[in-house]
Amino acid sequence: MNKILLILEAILVLVFTTCDLKTTLTISNNSGVELYYVKWNGKEFANVYEGYSGSHIKLADKRSHEVDSGSGYIFFNTSTSKNKYGDNIYKQGRTRELIELGKGDNKTFTFSDSTIVIGTNLNSTPMTLQEFAYK
Repeated sequence: MNKILLILEAILVLVFTTCDLKTTLTISNNSGVELYYVKWNGKEFANVYEGYSGSHIKLADKRSHEVDSGSGYIFFNTSTSKNKYGDNIYKQGRTRELIELGKGDNKTFTFSDSTIVIGTNLNSTPMTLQEFAYK
C-alpha cells in the first residue's frame, strides 16, 4: 500500500512540475508621463515603431505580456520636449527596482510620479519619474 502511494505521489509531482506555467508581467502607468520603448528582459511592452496607436503606454493605461521567468529592470523612454522639427526628444531611464519573476508568477509593476528611476547615462542619480521626465 505504501509503495502505491509513493508511486502516485511521484506521478503527481511529475505532472505538476511539467505543466506549462505561464508567467505574466503587467506594466501599468499611473504617472503623469507617457512611457515609450518600454522593455523588460528583452520583451517589448511598447515601441513607437510598432505602427499603431498603442505604441506607448499612455496615462492610466497598462500592458500585459507573457514573459520568460527571470529578473531585470524595466527600461523606458520619456518625451516631454520636441526638437526644432517637432520630433520628440527622448530620455532613457530604468527602474531602480529589480523586477523578478519566477515561473508561473503574475506580477504587476505600476509606474507613478513618485516611482524612483535612474537615467541610463553614467552620471545619473536616482530620482522620481516626475523629476526625471521634466529635468
